[in-house]
Amino acid sequence: MPRSKENPSAQSRLGTCIDRIFYDYPDATVDICFVYGLTGNRDNTCPGGRLLTYGYDAYVVRKSATSANRLIDYAANLFTDLTNDRVSYNASSRRFVFVVYSLGGLVCKEAVLLSRNNPTAHLRGIFDCVVGIAFMGTPYRGSTRFWSMVREVRESGRPLEVTCFFEELPVPAIGRVVPKESATLEGYTAVSVHADHRDMVRFGSADDNGFKRLFAELTRWQELIDPTPSSQQATLQKDDGARTS
Repeated sequence: MPRSKENPSAQSRLGTCIDRIFYDYPDATVDICFVYGLTGNRDNTCPGGRLLTYGYDAYVVRKSATSANRLIDYAANLFTDLTNDRVSYNASSRRFVFVVYSLGGLVCKEAVLLSRNNPTAHLRGIFDCVVGIAFMGTPYRGSTRFWSMVREVRESGRPLEVTCFFEELPVPAIGRVVPKESATLEGYTAVSVHADHRDMVRFGSADDNGFKRLFAELTRWQELIDPTPSSQQATLQKDDGARTS
């Protein structure tokens, strides 16, 4: 959605939350979480998916002297809130996709890592169920741990799709905020959006080329999704049952 002009005090009052469920498909096989909002025809973005957005104080992440610590806090809140939401909707084992914009991608990466390393089983659900992440204009500096994790997951045979979208146009008087070389990584799908950084997620309609490219990726990922728990999870459950019998 087009974002309003920033008001730091107003943003700070918002805190972090799953701030809206745009569409709750009764027989959903995938949850799609937009971190720091996108636009377009949300109800038709991915039929068969439940669509959520996550709000956080992006102004503080950018401007605060303790921004690194705040980012970790927001990431922890993200995976905790998502976990609780999915429990309340009886969707803890449902496959999960992130669509994340700019700094939201940094929050997402930390959230997935925190979930992966959490000693509490139910809080590892986000990591266990994530099958795709679409990064929209997200810088990749300082993301070594995340990409090492992605490689490990893929090498284990578990599907984890990653697509990196980058801006084609410069912001007037500023230039490209996150240029292609920063927004993409060798070995992962890279897709351009004919817009500047601010407008790359402000899709005018479902006919917008940027929206079509994102939609195509979500559709492709959905075709890879099995609505049942992964074979890896099923095997673990079977082994646990055998040990307790």
